[in-house]
Amino acid sequence: MSNIPTAVNNSGACYVTHKEVQAALAQARVSHPNTLFSVEYRPFQLDPTLPTGKPMCWIACYEANLGEEKMENIGEALQERGRRVGIDL
Repeated sequence: MSNIPTAVNNSGACYVTHKEVQAALAQARVSHPNTLFSVEYRPFQLDPTLPTGKPMCWIACYEANLGEEKMENIGEALQERGRRVGIDL
């Protein structure tokens, strides 16, 4: 399995994206102070074809579908995105 940071395994992508959205909203509030923004977080299923009832490692599933090199690239890109919003993955 790829050498992907533990934080990425624990939904680090969601947290990084959340921080990116917060930063974008903060910028928008400065440049558009009279505009109201509303963000609604909703659950979704990443892959409805996965079997239910037993835990499985999503990293291993994605790596099987995408390949180790692609997963390494995704991990590196996520770490860089995290650094830009103050998260050390």
